[in-house]
Amino acid sequence: MPIVLPCARPRRSAPPAAAMAVAGLLVLAQTSLAAADNVPADPRGDWRVGFTELRGVGLAPENVYLSSALPRLLRERLAPIGQHTLSMAERRGLARQVLAEARRTAYADLAAQLRRRDGQVLAGGDGDGDGLAAQVAERRARLDDLQGLTWEDVEIAARKPLVIVAGADDRDLLPTPRYSPLRAAREADLDLLVTGRLEQVEGVLFVELQAVSPALGGAAEHYQDALSRDGLAEAVGELQQQLARLFVGEPWGTITVVPTPLESAVYVDGEFAGHGRVELPYRVLGRYTVRVTAPGHETVQRAVALAGAGAAVAVTLTPLPAREVEVATTPAGAALYVDSKWIGTTPLRIAPPGQAARLLLRLDGYHDAALILRDGEAGPIHVELEAAQFDLVERQEEMRNRFYDQFGTALLSLAAPLALFSVAGNVAQDAAAGGDRHLLFGGGIAATAVTGALLTRALVSLGDYLAAASRGAR
Repeated sequence: MPIVLPCARPRRSAPPAAAMAVAGLLVLAQTSLAAADNVPADPRGDWRVGFTELRGVGLAPENVYLSSALPRLLRERLAPIGQHTLSMAERRGLARQVLAEARRTAYADLAAQLRRRDGQVLAGGDGDGDGLAAQVAERRARLDDLQGLTWEDVEIAARKPLVIVAGADDRDLLPTPRYSPLRAAREADLDLLVTGRLEQVEGVLFVELQAVSPALGGAAEHYQDALSRDGLAEAVGELQQQLARLFVGEPWGTITVVPTPLESAVYVDGEFAGHGRVELPYRVLGRYTVRVTAPGHETVQRAVALAGAGAAVAVTLTPLPAREVEVATTPAGAALYVDSKWIGTTPLRIAPPGQAARLLLRLDGYHDAALILRDGEAGPIHVELEAAQFDLVERQEEMRNRFYDQFGTALLSLAAPLALFSVAGNVAQDAAAGGDRHLLFGGGIAATAVTGALLTRALVSLGDYLAAASRGAR
């Protein structure tokens, strides 16, 4: 019996452990990148709030305006809030909305590709025209990826800028919802809708206000009270506090800065907050940097810790030592103007203007010199004036010719008053022409006034001519 020996098969060497680890990391990285590409993102970077008019029920004519005045007053008082901190419930609800919308879009895209494929098959094709099979597989993979995600995979910002949305035609209030407030908030693409009703029963006002959040799926805040007209102010204050907590999203306080002098400029965290006493409500608790400046005073910067309902800081600025700026010219005697205001003639000492100012130096026979004096410059300032280059003889002839022209014009103008007075004298002999006589005398007086003005102008030119002649003689 023959003996059959088994054939020896070549043994494959096991892949090194390091190579297997690298391959696993590559697969994991590719999977992570693909998943990251498929994770939907929050499409909006702000937190949108809208106020509607209250639904008025049984309101007396004098109270009808309250249905819009109350939400408008709340809107105005809460407008300074610039940022909202999302709660965990809001982030969870918003992430679920984003994920659900992404799944709906992906499902609709897949359904559209399937209809195209089926249409090709019914038309006798193989259903893979234009690469439809690959597109269907890609859409199905996209939908499968989205189905495997949870709300925790969607990145939602912890804080967002708060924006109060205006109504149509730039009206500050949105129209009263005709149906569910939650549906109205979703259709208006709002994160919060403040709405409600105002009903009057036998002189008593019933106020109901609710803040509806689509992310929470219902009312985030609800207020209800019965009060008289005189109690509206207190109710508005209470509503403001409740809505402020909701709008800010975390504990807040008010920073109050009282500077001396009162015209000081106040900056908080580098942003201009105002002049004089400044109150900044709705500030998230934490540390802030307050800087106070004023012309002629030292700048003060302080750290303020806002840990409760409010933090007040009084800042008194120290005046800078009195100093003067010396201004001199060569030659001396130039007129100095600071921002078009005459100050004196050089040399002289002036107080610093406290801010950038334009200095102008002017001296007859020299070109004007202009320079900028900046805040903080101590001087001294010395300016070499540049002599004006012109011909004195030519200047003298120009002044002489101007005088002759103006004096000749004045002499020629004498003919008009002389003629009018002469005619008026002849008419005076006729008693029936009394009205014409007065008219002629009035015209003669007016013509004389014109001649006097022309003679005055000629005398001024004569003075300029004599001055030019005097400079030429020197």
